[in-house]
Amino acid sequence: MGVHGFSIEDGLSTPNMMEVEVNRLFLERSNSRILLADHSKWGTKGLYRIAELDAIDTLITDDALLPADVEALAEHIQDLRLEKA
Repeated sequence: MGVHGFSIEDGLSTPNMMEVEVNRLFLERSNSRILLADHSKWGTKGLYRIAELDAIDTLITDDALLPADVEALAEHIQDLRLEKA
């Protein structure tokens, strides 16, 4: 799943109201919840909240996040994967 933005405070978000319910259903009915988002999405807030950050099992992002951000994310997501940009 992709999102417009993600953060500790705002969770997963999108500016598209029509995506919210579909994405919530994806999360509710999936056995594995994987978020694919590059570092530029970190701290970005869309108009509509999809879910809390804790709803994600795995986050795949690039390695451009600050170490403090990686540490904060690791407290909420079981499987954090930083790929070389």
